[in-house]
Amino acid sequence: MDAVFRYVAAVCDRLRDVYAGDHVRQFDVRFAFGPDRLLRSRECRRVTVPPGLAAHLSEPGYDHGDLATDVEAGDDGDSVTPPVLWGECVPYSTGGGGAAAAGAGAGAGGCGGAGGGC
Repeated sequence: MDAVFRYVAAVCDRLRDVYAGDHVRQFDVRFAFGPDRLLRSRECRRVTVPPGLAAHLSEPGYDHGDLATDVEAGDDGDSVTPPVLWGECVPYSTGGGGAAAAGAGAGAGGCGGAGGGC
């Protein structure tokens, strides 16, 4: 999960700055895998970080490892309420409600794909 949280921390840190003046409920970073020769169906997982935890990324000494620890400690198994550690992806509407999303898939070559849900 180290590589996952390096990516999650980078995305949250960047989006935190972009949406600094807006109300943000959570940051969702999605990881999509397949389908390809190894996976026959599409798999999508997400890490959901509340803005309070993302704000710690601006503190000296707080890094992706600390974020991972905090997300894991705060995840109560409810896949709706942040923080969420490796939950199933949920659909979001981007019909003018202020939600932002950007995504890309990942194949067998590595993990990638991120979406910032606000």
